[in-house]
Amino acid sequence: MPLKPSLSKGFERENIRTRLERVIVGERVEVTVESDVENGSTVLINLDNRVLPVGWIREVLVDNEPATLADDYADILDPNNDNGSPEYLILAGGKGVQVLVSVPSFSSHTITIRGPIAAAPARWAPLFVVIGIVIIAIVLLFVFRRRR
Repeated sequence: MPLKPSLSKGFERENIRTRLERVIVGERVEVTVESDVENGSTVLINLDNRVLPVGWIREVLVDNEPATLADDYADILDPNNDNGSPEYLILAGGKGVQVLVSVPSFSSHTITIRGPIAAAPARWAPLFVVIGIVIIAIVLLFVFRRRR
């Protein structure tokens, strides 16, 4: 059974619709948020630790643009205080993390939460090993020649 993050049901009372677009466990979560409300709002995305642990989150994007880290909890709750720039805040819980994203104005937005940079495909692993061995050999050769 694939793991998926849960989405806060609090969006419904704010007339905000959410749709989970894509989940790559350990790498990224993409959520689309839509609303007919013009004012900004703060969106809450709950992530289970098995999907994306708090220590792995490296950036939050809104419509493929980096959001800035909010100053504190009060800052994230005010979506209109930073010249229309999206912000985020990460709260760690016992079983997961909550990513709060402050969106200054609404229509439709895609929120992307990224984890670590994806590893290189396995087919490149032998090449990286060979390159590593060559680099080590060059360094050793240089060190031994200097000793003479």
